[in-house]
Amino acid sequence: MVWRLAPPGPHPWAQMMRTRRDLALVTHLTLQELHTVPDAPLTTPGTTVHFCENPQVLQAAARYGLPGILMCGSGNPSAAGWELLQRLTSGGADVAYHGDFDWPGIAIAGRVMRAGARPWRMHTADYLNSLAELPAERLLPLAGPATPTPWDPQLAAAMIQNNLAVHEEAQLHHLLPDLRHAKSP
Repeated sequence: MVWRLAPPGPHPWAQMMRTRRDLALVTHLTLQELHTVPDAPLTTPGTTVHFCENPQVLQAAARYGLPGILMCGSGNPSAAGWELLQRLTSGGADVAYHGDFDWPGIAIAGRVMRAGARPWRMHTADYLNSLAELPAERLLPLAGPATPTPWDPQLAAAMIQNNLAVHEEAQLHHLLPDLRHAKSP
């Protein structure tokens, strides 16, 4: 799913995507669709595209009509999500990723970052601030094997020490302002 993705150029698909942006419509992209459209860049080089794990983040961005471009992997990205990420990064987009602070979410974040994204509020301080802000009933114990966080090795250590998960939807109050202040394409 994408919010406000508006590819440049005269291709009818790019024009349709710009129309969907102008109409404030969320778009579900398929692998077939991405393979059908030309290999032209999906953004102008240097454009920031935020990438979230949870559809609730994208739905909130759409509900509030926020100006930033946002893609959502709905958990582990599908083949279409990986294709979109590859097309964005190879076209010069600055892709910034945020996901859950739990071990499956950290594993997804690692794969997305290895594919060319950078962390978006996925550092030790972000995790620790979340723990301090959230009521105890919103925090769950971590489950599964610990996963390294090469973009911030102290993050995994802090997660192991605290043994608590923070889900992405609990971070809307931090994530949405980043989209609110993003430049419109």
